[in-house]
Amino acid sequence: GGGRGGKKRGGGGGGKKRSHAKRHAEFASWLLQIFGTEALRGGAGVLDVAGGGGDLAFELQCRNGVRTTLLEPREVRLDSRQRRWLRKQGEGGLGPYRHIRDLLDERFEESDEGARLLREAACVVGLHADEATEQIVDAALKYGRPFAVVPCCVFPRLFPQRRLASGGAVRTTAALCDYLLQKAPGLEAGFLPVAGRNKVIFRRAAAPPQPERTLAAPAVAYIP
Repeated sequence: GGGRGGKKRGGGGGGKKRSHAKRHAEFASWLLQIFGTEALRGGAGVLDVAGGGGDLAFELQCRNGVRTTLLEPREVRLDSRQRRWLRKQGEGGLGPYRHIRDLLDERFEESDEGARLLREAACVVGLHADEATEQIVDAALKYGRPFAVVPCCVFPRLFPQRRLASGGAVRTTAALCDYLLQKAPGLEAGFLPVAGRNKVIFRRAAAPPQPERTLAAPAVAYIP
């Protein structure tokens, strides 16, 4: 709901949509600045997990020439603005990003394509990836990849086993960020210049894989 009289901070639905688009553009720009365009273009490129409507994948691949694979179980379509942009680019660009309709889970890990992408990704990313946020971090640590996530929703009932080093429960976004930072040495925190949930937890470089690590699984299976 937009409140009485349809008034909403940010100028109604349009303002919300614009700020949403800005968030994807800012995260793409942040990734390019922190990791470097050439590094992100290496290996299998960027793996964007639970990327919703594909806006981040579009920013990276179509606007910045960084090959990106979107891993998202739902159907995703380019909007009219994105289709217009691609038509203007013609044959010169990389074309639309690749979309795999799947979840980041054990089954994906065991598939030939999933295993290749996780081993060879230049970076594994997630912007407000909800239930998949911790799985992205676990997968990146397991396969030794650089990563960057912007945590948002915590879902404490789906992940009741999470505990901070202090023993405290993980019930807020701030606590989730601390919990993720405690998963391994060498992880960093940064911020996007946008309103709302804007803290980035990331690792700049590849590191030795941790094959014994398992991906966090929610207590209840997610069905898109």
